[in-house]
Amino acid sequence: LISMLATEPVLYCISDSEGAWQGSGLFTQMCEGGRGVQFGYSVLSLCAMFLYFLLTIDLSVFSTRVSAFVLICFRVMSEVWLYLFAMLFVIVTFSCGIATLQPTIYYFQSIPRSVLSLMEVC
Repeated sequence: LISMLATEPVLYCISDSEGAWQGSGLFTQMCEGGRGVQFGYSVLSLCAMFLYFLLTIDLSVFSTRVSAFVLICFRVMSEVWLYLFAMLFVIVTFSCGIATLQPTIYYFQSIPRSVLSLMEVC
């Protein structure tokens, strides 16, 4: 949170709040100084929200039903990730095989194009 405060775009734009440019105002983030730190601030806010939601999982111990639901979700998510990895492996394998045949179809002439084409089919 301290690093988020250090990269807050509003703090960089306090001195530039008055002006004739679009987006000017009291709590603006659209000044030149604020635009330079917006990406870093958005990454830090993403991490903060992720950690916040991890903390809410700890509240599941107060209810047996919610605790069982969280337990099942974590068990199922491992299977979902395994399925997605296997599907990606199969797609890349078939893409490599199709690309080695030197097809005349544009969508299968290289491995990345083949991967995208096969992912669209899935």
